[in-house]
Amino acid sequence: ASGRQTERRATLLSGPRGVVLDYGESVEALDCSGNAEKLIFDDIPEALTAEPTLSVRVHAPAAGIYKVRVSYLSVGMYWVASYRAQIQPNGRTLDLVGWLTLINPLSTSFANAPTRVVAGELSRSDDTVPPGATMRAVSEACWPIGVPWLSAEDIGRFPDADVAEALQRAQGFDGDNEEIVVTGIRASLVHPNEIADYKLYTVPEPTTVEAQQAKQVMLLQKEDVPFERVYRYTIDDDILYEDSSESDHPQTLLRLENRKSAGLGIAIPAGVVAVIEPGPAGQPIVVGEHEITDTPVGLPLELELGRAPGIWVRSRLLRSRERDRDEHIYMSGTVEVVVHNDKSESAIVEV
Repeated sequence: ASGRQTERRATLLSGPRGVVLDYGESVEALDCSGNAEKLIFDDIPEALTAEPTLSVRVHAPAAGIYKVRVSYLSVGMYWVASYRAQIQPNGRTLDLVGWLTLINPLSTSFANAPTRVVAGELSRSDDTVPPGATMRAVSEACWPIGVPWLSAEDIGRFPDADVAEALQRAQGFDGDNEEIVVTGIRASLVHPNEIADYKLYTVPEPTTVEAQQAKQVMLLQKEDVPFERVYRYTIDDDILYEDSSESDHPQTLLRLENRKSAGLGIAIPAGVVAVIEPGPAGQPIVVGEHEITDTPVGLPLELELGRAPGIWVRSRLLRSRERDRDEHIYMSGTVEVVVHNDKSESAIVEV
């Protein structure tokens, strides 16, 4: 109440669901005095370590120096693919650059490790998850009722910054606040190989991924890849029942052929593609982001952008017919589609 700060030494007896402290002359519960309280630890006991410890019992037939190799399955690491499609000023070709981002959220570093990633949806057990400690917020266990936490407004009323800091307390734990360091390596490109029904991408040289670090490795770099800009419009089948017309703008698509003769010819892992168009003054402008699936060689690669405001399509039901066959009702009809193009160039519209 007065803003004075008092420190008392105590032994922690229990917690966190009801923290009990032994002051020597008395045993009290934390946060039950009605005033703001917090715990300050001088140090960590020697028997308590924050680093994971591996205990191994071995049997050696004779005394000597032995070389031991320990192999284990590390879970929790993952990778993502990201791409940048830079459209050239001619509007007919683009430069495609892809990156693999290796993410290590663990507390263990991997130095000069040969690295391979597998594209595709693997069959994983639910038990293949990283172990983690259960984090619990300190709660009050006062009798007969608990004392509420002080709010930020209450803390701000104290003019002394040290006192205000002393009154703050952590009400929970948010694991998303960990700092992630991002580094990059631009060596020779990743090499794709076959592994059963999946694609295996091998990083050309050993790479170091430190604890809580993300590293990017170049996946592909293709220049002057030709593409076709098309506009796709889908007619809703409700038009057969509502007997009405509808109009909308079509979806813009950039269609590439994943063939060597068309400038690509590499199995492309699933990821996110950022499409960049040159602006009026030549400055790059991001016009869309699109998630792509695993695209093998030979299949088209379609990048979806937003709807084209310069083109709109109107569909109208001219006539419909209802047929009853095999205890099912079948609808058929004739729909008129009118396309308006306000652009200064011709457009390919797929309905």
